[in-house]
Amino acid sequence: MRRLLLLGLLFLSGTTQAFFVGDGLERINQRVVIEVTEDERLLIEIHETIRNNSDQNQDVVLWYPLRPNAQDVRFFVDSQARLFDTLTGQDRLELLFDQAQKHQDHRFFRLGGYGFPTLFQSQPLVFTPGKTLKTKLSYEARLDFMDDWFLGEIFLDDGIAAEHFEMSLSISSAHMIRHWLVPFSTDALIDRQDKRLIWFVEEDDFVPSQNIAFFWSSKESPTLQFPFLGKTYRASFFEIPERKEMKEVLFLIDRSGSLLGGAWKRTEEWLRFLFEHLGEEVQIRVVFFDDGIHEYNDSFEDNTFSFRKKFFHSFSTTQPVGKTNLSQAFDFVKDLWSVPEKNRILFLFTDNDVFIPTEKINAPMITMYFSDNISAALDLSSRLSGGFSQRLFREALSLIEKDDWLDLWNYWRPAISRDPELEVGSDVLPDEFKSSFSPHSLFWIGRTEITTEPFSSVAQFLPSVWGARQIAHLLRERNFSDSRVDDILAVGRIFGIKTSFFDEWTDRQTLRSRLEENKDSHDLARVIMDLERSHGFFSADVQKINGIPFYQNSSQIWQPFNFGEIMREDTLIEIAPFSEAQREFWLRFSDRVGRYFSVGEEVDFCSGFPCVSVKKGASEEFQIEDIVFFIDDYRDHWGQQYLVQGIKEGLLEPDEEGNLLPDEPLSRGEFAQMIWKHLFGASIPYTTNDDFFADTGRDSEFFNAVTKLRQKGIVGGYVQEDGIRLFRPDNGLTRAEAVKILLASDGFFPHEDNDDEAVFSDSRGWEKPWINEAFRRGMIQGIGNGKFAPHEALTRVQALKLIFSFD
Repeated sequence: MRRLLLLGLLFLSGTTQAFFVGDGLERINQRVVIEVTEDERLLIEIHETIRNNSDQNQDVVLWYPLRPNAQDVRFFVDSQARLFDTLTGQDRLELLFDQAQKHQDHRFFRLGGYGFPTLFQSQPLVFTPGKTLKTKLSYEARLDFMDDWFLGEIFLDDGIAAEHFEMSLSISSAHMIRHWLVPFSTDALIDRQDKRLIWFVEEDDFVPSQNIAFFWSSKESPTLQFPFLGKTYRASFFEIPERKEMKEVLFLIDRSGSLLGGAWKRTEEWLRFLFEHLGEEVQIRVVFFDDGIHEYNDSFEDNTFSFRKKFFHSFSTTQPVGKTNLSQAFDFVKDLWSVPEKNRILFLFTDNDVFIPTEKINAPMITMYFSDNISAALDLSSRLSGGFSQRLFREALSLIEKDDWLDLWNYWRPAISRDPELEVGSDVLPDEFKSSFSPHSLFWIGRTEITTEPFSSVAQFLPSVWGARQIAHLLRERNFSDSRVDDILAVGRIFGIKTSFFDEWTDRQTLRSRLEENKDSHDLARVIMDLERSHGFFSADVQKINGIPFYQNSSQIWQPFNFGEIMREDTLIEIAPFSEAQREFWLRFSDRVGRYFSVGEEVDFCSGFPCVSVKKGASEEFQIEDIVFFIDDYRDHWGQQYLVQGIKEGLLEPDEEGNLLPDEPLSRGEFAQMIWKHLFGASIPYTTNDDFFADTGRDSEFFNAVTKLRQKGIVGGYVQEDGIRLFRPDNGLTRAEAVKILLASDGFFPHEDNDDEAVFSDSRGWEKPWINEAFRRGMIQGIGNGKFAPHEALTRVQALKLIFSFD
């Protein structure tokens, strides 16, 4: 049985080590108990056993990221309550960066990640050599609700192994739990009732690699959505339709000598249970096989009490002997049916483990097998036929597998088709598949054009599940042309999907050769079915941020698959790991970049407008123009190249709230500042001349720029009736006025008798010669339809374009 893991991150406070692993301190046990109450409260307990196997004293501080609104936090060491601190906001971020910098370990950034705004910090725990401490943390939080789902998420991603891990999840709801989802590839013990769900997992030597998130819904057809790479991914869950009518059930029973003893007794117990469970609405036929074929009845018979009594009397006198010829048995039963395939079921009892080709199976097959091989070949044969398999124990005292089998049986259907209303073009999944998230629901996922806000928990699995099933669809076509192989590799690379046939470094020729060699093999069939059952789980050497996979390049720097395509030199910020530059980004924009910092010590990523490269040897200090890149996202803005240049030259500053506001009107004073900085130098010397403009005196931020422009004859201002001159620095500036000021700075003044034809139909007044000259120089292009809109307000980004085009 496989399991999951949860929470808890241990670090050393007074040593040079970042994590205790490898230096004597070990996590022996970790047990997480999660209870969801009917009133939507989340109760969490984390139990850990930690031992010092070194010959030195160790002082240890435990840190745990807590969910929003965490309350009633308690901490115990060996059953005794201990004091602790909880940190939020800037204090929390500063602590985490200081620890990351001190220990040179990027994993500290994970504790400040999105969704966990409170940091629990224990008092130092003293571990003498050989000492073992047991700790317990408990707290309460509220659930989230997104789309049609309740959501709980607990911090898990600490990367520290536990010798033994257990987790129990208990959900109680005031409404029926129709659908539930735990997006992990793991087996678990599950007890499900209408309004209650218990999920238990355990594992030895488990290393946490991502958080645990769980979803459930009381709606009949809930939906999860997530935008990814320009598309929105939508997953819809549906109640499984009524089972198709079963009319004929054939039992194919291995009675070779290897089943003698406990396995044969268990077979009889299971047959009694199955006959009773099937009821009298079906007809039954039984065929035994060893090295030959032995029919109990030569036609399908009604499953009556008298039939069962007679059969089990005969069974009690039969003993397993001889060898097994499973292939011969399937050849014999292939043509025994008298009803369509949709009304058939084949039960196989055996301890044999061979793959049966699909052409030999013409009914959904349910395999009951006595095998130690968990990934038995017959399991694949069963799945390919549309059925399932159940492993049986030879020496059990009762039908201990009955509950597991009933879960599979009750929610199994020979064929499940997608709801036709969910068609969204050709870019969807194959027509038929089975949900792997919950045995009671059908799961469909496709891409649409609808818009929704991103949500990190959904991002960790939803797009990659689509990618896995899309690859399965491509493989099922058995078309291994260059274009199809390229499609498979591209989808795998984009969504971080690996199989035994390819990984992120596999080239086209290698994959094509492997697929051609295995075109009809059951190895390829197993890969396809595993992809269709995928939970979106990534391997340890792939990291995910909002669903986007990161890989290590040849220089061991983590990068998203498309970094080279979206990175641009004019928006690239290079900072050193654990430097003051990284500290500035972490403290200002932890929600935006913190998750990227936690991927690796050296990592490349793009976050909206800028791209960041964290690597050794890069800038240790932060630059203000780099910080401004993170204020707003302008990657898709028509004037983003002018914004970048303006930021670097210091021509554009953010407002008090940190926004660039590129499409807001620009004032006359701001334009004067831009011109002077760009044309005459970034440093504006103080002037000793007397104040010329009454509204732009020595105490004005625009004094130096306006005075210098006036001295050069570029601006003249306005003269009131009383003779007082005003510059009106706070007034807006029109597009025509801006053109005039720029051309005047270059010494251009039109002749008074200028009678040239106007270039633009709406520019025939005083502005005509100025606009004509600007057009001749290539400074302006107009707004279309032969117009320039000369008297509209000039925006900040338009001002930058004018200035840079003037060059």
